[in-house]
Amino acid sequence: MACGVGPCPFPRRRAPGGAASSLHTFLSISSGRTRSRPLRTPFPFGFPEEGRILSASSFPVLIDGQTIARRIQDLARELRVRGDGEPHFIAVLDGARIFADKLLQALGREAGAYDSIQLASYSGTESTGTVRIVKDLGQDVRGKRVVILEDIVDTGRTILALRKLLFERGARSVETLTLLSKPSRRVVEVPLEGVGFEVPDLFVIGFGMDLDGKYRELPYVGVYQADEAERSAV
Repeated sequence: MACGVGPCPFPRRRAPGGAASSLHTFLSISSGRTRSRPLRTPFPFGFPEEGRILSASSFPVLIDGQTIARRIQDLARELRVRGDGEPHFIAVLDGARIFADKLLQALGREAGAYDSIQLASYSGTESTGTVRIVKDLGQDVRGKRVVILEDIVDTGRTILALRKLLFERGARSVETLTLLSKPSRRVVEVPLEGVGFEVPDLFVIGFGMDLDGKYRELPYVGVYQADEAERSAV
């Protein structure tokens, strides 16, 4: 079985590099349409004044909490429209926990069964180069409409392996909803039925995403800049 309990040799997210030159790009909202070319609606986002030293709790805000909340409502509506049976949600822990909670709240009574899987590939800002299953699923997926909930998709390799695993275990169909997508980092084609935001190639934290277990609880998606954060601690 592919990627059962053994290691799968592929990276998931790149460490920050050249972030400063990327800060003044645009953030895009994907239409979330199934396997279609996303409709990009660019809008500028703000960052701290030039030269400002950041504290550990004050990172540049890439996407604020209100914008995230509105987009999650959109994703919930899109999921209802697609139909195709009651969804069996699988959150990829720990990063997707907050996204999953908010999406299920938005669905209300229409939320289906919920399960989770935990994958590991990162230590600090560096990918270990492998993905392994830390916590496996607790429920059978045979014959079910499975909806993967992910925090961020960059290379696509992790989601591709997880989709393969779910189909091997008998899932009737598999959809992927991700809060963030980094299309510039994609190395394999993977279908994404729902995308919250397309983001530039930056190391992002908050709203479930972490750095060594920290900053997951930030109510927004921020940008981690190693040099500035380290200077603030001196």
